Amino acid sequence: MKMPVILLGLFLLVGIVFSATNISSCVNITSSGDYVLNASLYGAPTFISAFSTYVCIYITASNVALDCNGYSITNNVTGTTAGMFISSVNNVTVKNCPAISNYTTGVYLNYGSNHRLINNSAYNNSYGFRSSGANTNNTFINNTARSNSQAGFYILSHQNNLTGNIAYNNSNHGFDFFVSSNEVITNNTAYNNSYGFTCDGSPTNITFINNIAHSNSQSGFYLGGATNMAFINNAVYNNTQYGFSAPSSTNFNNSFINNTAYNNYQSGIYLSGSSNNTLINNTAYNSWYGFQLQAGYNNTLINNTASNNSQYGFYLSYFFGGANNNTLTKNTAHNNTLYQIYLTTSSSNLIYDNIFNATGSQGIAYDDNTNKWNTTKTLGTNIMGGPYIGGNYYSNYTGTDNDGDGIGQTTYAIIFRSRFRPQLPPSVRALTLHPQGNMPSPPTFPARP
Repeated sequence: MKMPVILLGLFLLVGIVFSATNISSCVNITSSGDYVLNASLYGAPTFISAFSTYVCIYITASNVALDCNGYSITNNVTGTTAGMFISSVNNVTVKNCPAISNYTTGVYLNYGSNHRLINNSAYNNSYGFRSSGANTNNTFINNTARSNSQAGFYILSHQNNLTGNIAYNNSNHGFDFFVSSNEVITNNTAYNNSYGFTCDGSPTNITFINNIAHSNSQSGFYLGGATNMAFINNAVYNNTQYGFSAPSSTNFNNSFINNTAYNNYQSGIYLSGSSNNTLINNTAYNSWYGFQLQAGYNNTLINNTASNNSQYGFYLSYFFGGANNNTLTKNTAHNNTLYQIYLTTSSSNLIYDNIFNATGSQGIAYDDNTNKWNTTKTLGTNIMGGPYIGGNYYSNYTGTDNDGDGIGQTTYAIIFRSRFRPQLPPSVRALTLHPQGNMPSPPTFPARP
């Protein structure tokens, strides 16, 4: 007869261990455990003197799990406030808070690590979600920040992961990574902000993968003093200024790979004064400029496509010294209205094994300085499928290839520059006067995300 008593005791013990504490008003959580809201909360009665901040929920214990259970947290007092303040602790989870609103900061993480914010929404605050101080290894999943006056997500900490979050209708920044590092930002969306994603204050080693930034009044991505950043498979479109903007000499050693930029008013990708960046397999179309390098140097552009832009496909221009010592190879410029590539007051750039394919009266290539438009003839498959790498393909070239090496014997005239040997399609003898006939198909573009 002892066995049923023991089992009943174990059942009661398990029930006690895993029961959650109900919260029906603003509270200080000072013990580990599970907590759940059973009513909406209002105000910010607790004053934190060290931060001169009034808060509703103040968490000062590690290993806490707080479930808002669909209830809201709303401010109704003045002053510097926070809906939730988590300070100097570790392993706190906050989830299912659908409306944290009218505070200075909706959720404030300050000093600590390994926090998880999941499926929360913060709106009508100055900052929706903020992480600062010695605060590391936090995870933000499926949160929404909207209509905040400063930033939806303001990250001043390190080694965080943001996945599946949305920031929209914020007055300044959707996501702002300030003095942060070693973050992984995946599958997030920012729209109808001033800036979608901002990286300023010298952030470093942040990887952005599969994010979307659209319809922002300034830029989709803005870099201010960013280094060693990686932008991979992101889509930026319908932004009023730039898709990607890096307008500072303190931006360097960044990588842009497999990104798509379209319908941005100024440029798809804009680098000004930036150096030692690598751009590979990006597509930029339906803007003024596809790729704009202004006063940058030692940048490398490989296998990018610029098409259907209203000015230039690739634009290297002057600004405090010109865009110098950059390398462009295996890129394609197609159907850009004024020129496929345009260099002004820029020098010592190496441009070879590219396709410059114009339509009708569109310009091909313009250069008013000293740049190199071909490289040493080298055995290897060129961008047109020929057996040697040497120059570029120009769609209006009418010369001949007498020895069948895929490189024309007569030179090609760059507008305002000397003459260079262009690269021809493999079947050049049949297509000398109409080389477009052997062009690869015009680029196709992905459907709007």
